[in-house]
Amino acid sequence: MLSRHRTTPAVITSQQVTVGLTDANRQRAQRNSRRYNRFMAGRRRIVTWNGKDIPQELHELPAGRYVVEVAEDVIQGEFPRQLIDRLDSWVNELTAPLLPARVLPEGDNYLRLEFRQHIPQAVIVGKLVRAVSGIRAALAMAELGYVAECASILRMVSDFCTEVSAIAEALNRGGEPPRAVRDFVAQYFTPKARTPEEYAASERRRYVSRKELMKAETRMSEGTEVDGEHLGVIHDFLNMAYDAYVHGAYETAMELLNPATHRFEMRGHPDEAKREEFVEAVFLKLHEVVVAIELTAAVSSTASVFHAARDARHTMDASDPWRREGVDGST
Repeated sequence: MLSRHRTTPAVITSQQVTVGLTDANRQRAQRNSRRYNRFMAGRRRIVTWNGKDIPQELHELPAGRYVVEVAEDVIQGEFPRQLIDRLDSWVNELTAPLLPARVLPEGDNYLRLEFRQHIPQAVIVGKLVRAVSGIRAALAMAELGYVAECASILRMVSDFCTEVSAIAEALNRGGEPPRAVRDFVAQYFTPKARTPEEYAASERRRYVSRKELMKAETRMSEGTEVDGEHLGVIHDFLNMAYDAYVHGAYETAMELLNPATHRFEMRGHPDEAKREEFVEAVFLKLHEVVVAIELTAAVSSTASVFHAARDARHTMDASDPWRREGVDGST
C-alpha cells in the first residue's frame, strides 16, 4: 500500500506478535508489546516514508507484525468520527481535579451545581464541555441535513475555542493575565438574574468582546513563522460567514430552497452533496477543538491528554481536509 504513496505518511494501527519465537524472545517481545501498548494508548502514530529507507520510528518498535494504512485513506474513512468519540473522555479527565461539584440550594425547589473553585481553569473546562457537546451535535445536524443549524452550532463552538485559547495563553505566559481575560473569568461566574424583575433592576454590564479575546492568537504567534495579523483576518472572515447562519441571513434561508419544487427544505436538506459539505465543515472545525484541548492539557500538566491531543493534531495537520502548506504534522 505504501508503494503507491511514497511521500505520504503512514499510520501504524495495531500489532500482532509473530508466532514461533523462542521462550526468551517471546517474553521479551511481550514485555515490549506491553510497553508499546501503554505508549500508544489507543493513538495512531504518523510516520513519513520515502519509499526506500525504513523510518526511524519503526526501529523503536518491538519485533512483530503491523498493519499499515495510508493516512489519507484513514482520514477519508472513520478517523474524524473516531476522534470525536474520544473527545469527551479527554475533557472528563481534564475536569476531574475540579470535581465533585458543590450542590447549592436555589430557592425552595431547585439545586444548583457549581465547580468547587471559581478559577480560570474551571472556565476553560466548562467551555470545553460545551465545545465537545457542540461538535457532536453539529455532526448529527449535518448528517440529518439540518445544515443551517449545523453551521449555527459551529459558530458557538468556534467562540468556545477562542475563549479557551485566550485563557490558556494567559496561564501559560504567567504573571497577571490581560484585563480582558480577568474580566471574562469574573463575568463567567457572575450569577445571572433569576426573574424578569431582577433582570430589569440589574445594572447593564459590558461583556468582553470576541475581538479582545482573539488578541491571544497574535501573542501566541510571536516568535513563530505564523502571521498573527493575517490569522486574525482569516478568523474574522470565518466568523462572519458563520454569523450569517446564527442571525438567519438572507442567503442562509435561500440555501434551503429547492428550485426544482419551489419549496423550502425544512426537514433536512435532501442533497447528499450538501450534507457532505457540512460534514466536512464539522471536521474542519474539529481541529479548533483538538487544539483547545491540547492547550488546556498543557497548562494543566495533564500529560496523557496532551500527548493524545497532540498526536491527533499531527495526524490532522498532515492529512486532508486539514492539510496546510508547509505543515508535515511533526511539530
